[in-house]
Amino acid sequence: PRLEKSVMAEHVVEQLVAFNKKTVGRDKLYRVVQYIARVIILRLAASNPTGPRLERLKKLQKLESGLGNGRKLMRMAKTLDYILAAKKALQETDPIVRSLTLFDSVLMALRMLYDNLQWATKVGVYGGDDKRLGKVANSLWLLGLVASIARESYVLNKLAHTKRPEDDGKRRALRAKQHAVRLDLAREACDMLVPAQAIELLPPGMANISAISGVCGSLLGFYQVWMETFAKPAA
Repeated sequence: PRLEKSVMAEHVVEQLVAFNKKTVGRDKLYRVVQYIARVIILRLAASNPTGPRLERLKKLQKLESGLGNGRKLMRMAKTLDYILAAKKALQETDPIVRSLTLFDSVLMALRMLYDNLQWATKVGVYGGDDKRLGKVANSLWLLGLVASIARESYVLNKLAHTKRPEDDGKRRALRAKQHAVRLDLAREACDMLVPAQAIELLPPGMANISAISGVCGSLLGFYQVWMETFAKPAA
């Protein structure tokens, strides 16, 4: 039993190392830690900390800021990814999926551009307005999520009305696709509160809820990338 536990622990560590080597894997891992730190920061700040608790708060704020800036740097070329996604969307035969994917991709490409400018401002290589750039980036993110949620809802409804295949393999494929779309929908719904809070569409009292929602979205994103990386296809 001890040997089995040791082998299992070693296997998990190896998977984490392999996962961390992927840029998208690192981003999801850092995002989980970043939003957990944000939840703790909000709880500590609400208690008017002094002494050691205040020092802990400052350290957590530095951690969250560092992770956020690091993630922005890792996403530096993401604008190109979304431009390519927009180009690919033009080949989609379903007009509703095509329009919503194109809208989402263009909005997210612009969001990443403003995100990059905000990072450049924070590190001092661009003389922009940090807060204004962040607000524009979050507004574009929120609109992109609305478009993406509308698309996923439409696709899920379309899949639900798809005639059940007789072939076992095709049935499994249909269920897997439905599951993947539901996960995307849940993650995006959780993420929506984050930019909505950032651009002050939600009252300040909801900051804790939006932070917890960000943690949930981060965990779902982490799970999706982990499964894409390591899950074995069904036989």
